[in-house]
Amino acid sequence: GGGGGASSGIEEKGDADGPPPSSATHEEEGFKNTVFFQVYSQLLRCRSSCFRVPTDASARIFNVSFVGYGSIDAGGPYRTVISEMMEELQSSCLPLFIQTPNTRTQDGQYQDQWIPSPEATEPLHLRMFGFIGMLIGATLRNSHFLDIQLPSLVWKLLLREDPDESDLHEFDQRPSKIIRSIRKMIRQRRQLKQQQQQQQQ
Repeated sequence: GGGGGASSGIEEKGDADGPPPSSATHEEEGFKNTVFFQVYSQLLRCRSSCFRVPTDASARIFNVSFVGYGSIDAGGPYRTVISEMMEELQSSCLPLFIQTPNTRTQDGQYQDQWIPSPEATEPLHLRMFGFIGMLIGATLRNSHFLDIQLPSLVWKLLLREDPDESDLHEFDQRPSKIIRSIRKMIRQRRQLKQQQQQQQQ
């Protein structure tokens, strides 16, 4: 994994539907040893149908075996791998997510959340984002919810809902405070103008 630990073997479920994994590029060298990238690389060739797991809580997208530990995947190793993948996503191990401005400035609430990195626009990044989406869909089917801390704005955009100012305030208070200050100034100016008009009448 990205933070060390036992190596894991991933057994794909479903038939291959893509090109065999290629050797790591220079861009991948920095994170190719993470658990997330290992799972992504193994499942890259699987058909999308392998992510349509049954709604049974025991259903899994893949089986896991820890090399040298002799573990049988009755669910524990699988959950361990999923948890480590989520930890890596929400860290500097992978280039996909960054901390929210509130986290970096230690200001406001929800300082444990992450947002998609604006620099993660390369084809590889977009494929990995797509893979995360398939993981979310698969785990929702059998109630194995992913521990990924995203602000409401991200979830709303994924659901094609309209975000509002409160969503911005949740993960970045600085521009939200500026917007609120400007609105307050506009209201005060209008009130002052109304008072002046009343005095002239």
